[in-house]
Amino acid sequence: MVLRLYFDIMSQPSRAVLLLLQTNSIPFEPMPIDLSKGEQRNRECLDVNPFGKVPFIYQDDFSLTESVAILQYLCHYFHLPDHWFPDDFRIIARINEFMSWQHFNLRRSRLMVSIESFTTTLTQ
Repeated sequence: MVLRLYFDIMSQPSRAVLLLLQTNSIPFEPMPIDLSKGEQRNRECLDVNPFGKVPFIYQDDFSLTESVAILQYLCHYFHLPDHWFPDDFRIIARINEFMSWQHFNLRRSRLMVSIESFTTTLTQ
């Protein structure tokens, strides 16, 4: 069954999944979504992804959101080399530790800078 990747190229998590697929020559059907137009909330997207977020994949009646979960799934499903995602449970724990940290620290900090910049622009 064809793997479909729903993504917006402006989304960093979308680009991470796209890069993994392209770098490993994994066949997929690109399904570009324009977040600025709200396309993630159209009926076709919501039928397979009720969360209305990108990136998400759809394959064999299985949909998955959240880039980290998608990356791990793809590594295991396509049996990618260990350097993409290892089998050692301690290394996996370290990866999950970092991914949790970056999600709540780096990305959140960037979001706050964006919100500040946006609200400053509105009030000027």
